[in-house]
Amino acid sequence: MLDSFLMETCANKCRLLIRSSYLEGALYAVMVGMAEAFALFFAVKQEMPLDQLAILSTVPILMGSISQWLMPVLIPQSKLRAAKLFFYVVQVAGLVLLCIATLQATLFPWMFAALSLYWIGGLSAGPFWLEWIAKEVPSKAFGSFLSRRNAFVSFCTLIAYVSAASFLNDNTQARDFLIVFAIATTARFASFLCQWMLSRAHIDWSKKKAHKRPNKTPLPFQPIFWMIVLTVCFKFSVSVSSPFFLPFMLKELHFGILEYVSLTSIPFLGRFLFLAGWGRASSNIRPFIGLQISCIGIAFIPALWVYLPNFWLYAALELLSGVLWGGFELCTILILQRFLQKNTLRMMGLHMSLMSAASVMGALAGSWLMKNQSNYQDLFMISSGVRMLFAATMVIVFLRIPSTKTRLIVYGQYLTTVLSLRPSFANVGRMISPRRR
Repeated sequence: MLDSFLMETCANKCRLLIRSSYLEGALYAVMVGMAEAFALFFAVKQEMPLDQLAILSTVPILMGSISQWLMPVLIPQSKLRAAKLFFYVVQVAGLVLLCIATLQATLFPWMFAALSLYWIGGLSAGPFWLEWIAKEVPSKAFGSFLSRRNAFVSFCTLIAYVSAASFLNDNTQARDFLIVFAIATTARFASFLCQWMLSRAHIDWSKKKAHKRPNKTPLPFQPIFWMIVLTVCFKFSVSVSSPFFLPFMLKELHFGILEYVSLTSIPFLGRFLFLAGWGRASSNIRPFIGLQISCIGIAFIPALWVYLPNFWLYAALELLSGVLWGGFELCTILILQRFLQKNTLRMMGLHMSLMSAASVMGALAGSWLMKNQSNYQDLFMISSGVRMLFAATMVIVFLRIPSTKTRLIVYGQYLTTVLSLRPSFANVGRMISPRRR
């Protein structure tokens, strides 16, 4: 999975950076696939009351989003690496409390403290990590690097998630969850050590040669502003229905645990196979095109869930969902990193914070609709309709702005590049083939 272009152009410094970032990404994936994916599942298995579950699923994320917005404003650029490492430690502390929570009779206060620290540390570290890595990787290779690394992380998350689900399928006692959460905690602590060593190595590099941030592509702020506003609105419309797919699968479709785990793991496979294509397609001004395509595709997903007749079609839809969401997330990051002329860290923190807050508000709106006599099918259709509204608005806005306007044929070329599996199969070949000299 190592990007050969980066390895050839960045010499020894970038070699160490790339290898370490892939290792750290794999460790991060273990944490997500084992702790984040099963924390609320553990609370449900322990028969926590619904009102407490509602608090655990919303308030810690909201606290994390507020911290994600404030920290880049309060912490100066000179403390970038220290801030990144500090929030890694905060997330590790949350995971430690999550392990302790499995041993407690009074579960809620421990789970609330654990998830609060987890989301504050994880969400706050995100902008600092992205700003740091953008300074280290050459701008012309940043999209390729980020897409390939994210694809690798998705593949590792898939393995960790399926492994944990297989273990917990027949073992759902508190001590079994403790084993899974302890592995996740160890992995996150190891990723912190990896980042700490990379930060120390950066000091040595900077003594030899100062690394200057490359000039960014000139672009007016208008399209960036509309990207932020419309993606936040779109995220709200997505979260109106997204929390309710789990009960829909279990209560309406009567899926078992094996079917549920299979469906929820398939999106990681979609990301792994096609993220490299998103990175290759998103050169120059094209992340705006990718953002429009991904939003249009995501808008149809809830409506299709209502009408599909069998498990295999749901699996195909989830594969498509993983492909589209991988592109959505990558394109938003590339737009801010590539085209924002100043205050990148603060704007990225604000955007991520608004997206997290929109997710919480969307979930609350969906919950209100369900309480007012709506069923799952109606909720999915409402969410799909609102998604389509914002996706269409995005297309119209970007077609009216001269700097993002493009021809229809470019959309087709972009999709052709994204859906090409040749880069992904080449990556797999590099992973399993023996090294040649």
